[in-house]
Amino acid sequence: DVLLEVFLRCNVLDILSLKQTCRMLYALGSSDYLWHRIVPTIRIPLEIPADVDSNSLSGAELQRIVIKAIRLEHNWRKPTSRITRMTPVLQEPGGVPIDEMRLLPGARWLVTAQRNRPLWRLSTTISLWCLEDVDAIYRSAQMEITGTYRDLAIVSHPDCSWVSLAIGMCIGDHEVIQVHKLPMLGRLDFTHVPQSPIKSIPRPRDLPGVIHEVSIHGDIVAASFVVADDALNHHHQLLLINYATGVQQMVDPKFVERFTNFSIRLAHGQIILVGILNQSFAMRIYGLPDTIFPGNTTCPESQGEGLGPIAFSFNVIPTPSLSLPDFAISDSINIPRFGRCSRLSMVSFDVRGSHIGGGNLVHFCTENLNGGGQPPSQPQVIEPRKFVVPGSTSIEFVKIGTRGHRAVWLEHDWESQRFRLMKLSAPVASSGVLLPPDPELPFSPRECQSLAFDEVTGRVCLGLYTGSLYILDFV
Repeated sequence: DVLLEVFLRCNVLDILSLKQTCRMLYALGSSDYLWHRIVPTIRIPLEIPADVDSNSLSGAELQRIVIKAIRLEHNWRKPTSRITRMTPVLQEPGGVPIDEMRLLPGARWLVTAQRNRPLWRLSTTISLWCLEDVDAIYRSAQMEITGTYRDLAIVSHPDCSWVSLAIGMCIGDHEVIQVHKLPMLGRLDFTHVPQSPIKSIPRPRDLPGVIHEVSIHGDIVAASFVVADDALNHHHQLLLINYATGVQQMVDPKFVERFTNFSIRLAHGQIILVGILNQSFAMRIYGLPDTIFPGNTTCPESQGEGLGPIAFSFNVIPTPSLSLPDFAISDSINIPRFGRCSRLSMVSFDVRGSHIGGGNLVHFCTENLNGGGQPPSQPQVIEPRKFVVPGSTSIEFVKIGTRGHRAVWLEHDWESQRFRLMKLSAPVASSGVLLPPDPELPFSPRECQSLAFDEVTGRVCLGLYTGSLYILDFV
């Protein structure tokens, strides 16, 4: 018992050292009990799915996961992170550029979208790639759909047999939201998915604007539409859809507050709005209206009066002189086993017209950081972390992890016309160069057309305007 107490007061590296001293301490340092106690205290991202209880894993499994996370953390914090492996997936000089990519949590599956403009076709090709074994990457499914996509969101089925995609499309002069399913098949079972979606929802006649963003969770799809009031002002509206029942509901967010700009994410029975509100970063978590779920008695196209009750509300003011910076939030949210959003991160940049720009890393957290299985009764505000970015630059393809521990983006210097792939590390919010302008690779950051990133595995996927696709691993 005394030795266990000693182990519990050591950090992970000390425990691994103690294990090497004798057989007895090796056995004690490998016990399931010890690692079940240690893992909840580790603050770096671990490769444990959000719906898996760490106590269900053995001590040996947890130790392997923790060691991998420590190696990645050590490499990521170096002034120059070492690429442990570069894997070409597609090498098609003169091919169709990859315009958008999404990684599923764990970075084992990747969805790519290619607008077929170089082929003179008004269509978009969607592909699902299996990255489980980087020595044998394969395309599980592919489809070509008519129109040009605006945005896409992806979620996997719990049994990992297929993924659901919500895609905002522009078909001619019509804005359409389509829901497709792609099978997660083996290498020899590749399939061309039929073009017809399982559901296609045209923009309601009385809903103006163009599709800005989509999100999907279960049978629910949320889409935001941006509406231009005049040349300088615009506002957003939401469309909630249950594609299994066909029920729709429009929501104008200004029924409560007027966001300057915002992004949306869906969780279990909730919708999360993150954006700029009255010169501050804001997050609102609302319950979804009861009318959107099965069993309601409303007509398929219900106007509704708004969202459900508000669950959490944050306002974080980074600086009194905030000038409406560009921002990005994580592609997915952290949904723990009690089923509610617990953490979502945001990174913003203000680099317009100054020699020294600025960035903010913001965490919106509703989880109990002190342990325990239940969320707190009141939200915990985590103050933004500031970091320096060069002024007179353009920031593109920002990708931030769910926990906000790591982020990457493409930086374009206007004066030198050089491109760099940058990285961010929390909790101190220190930025650095991940790929220099002229790396010793078969491509340069200048060729980057799209980007996907998973903070837990440290995997970066780069789609080039030449049509090539590369995977970079840092652990």
